[in-house]
Amino acid sequence: MEQHRSWMVRERGSAPATVLSYEKAARRFLREQAAIEDVFAPQTLAGADINAFLLRDDRVSAGSAKGRMAALRFLHLGIHLRGIIASALGTAVLRSVAALGRRAAHRRSAGR
Repeated sequence: MEQHRSWMVRERGSAPATVLSYEKAARRFLREQAAIEDVFAPQTLAGADINAFLLRDDRVSAGSAKGRMAALRFLHLGIHLRGIIASALGTAVLRSVAALGRRAAHRRSAGR
C-alpha cells in the first residue's frame, strides 16, 4: 500500500484527500480479496473482482459508488504499471454509477 500511496503522490500528483479516500477503498477491497482467496495474489485480480466488490455494496450513494470505482480503477492502474499484472484492468471495470445501478437492479430482480 505504501508503494501505491507514493506513486499516487509523486507520479500522479494526487491531493492528500484523494490519496486518503482512494487508499481506504483500496484497503477494503484488498482485505476482502484476501479473505475470499485466503491468500492474496494480486497477479490473479481481474476486472470482474472489482465489479463484484462494487455490486456487493450497492447501498451506498451514487457519489460514494463513483468514488470507489475511481479508487479501484486507479489501484489496478498502479498495479499494472508496476508490472504485477499484465493487462490494465481498468477497462474491464464498471465505468459509471449508472452501470453500477443497472447491474445492481438486475441482480436484485434476479433474486441474487
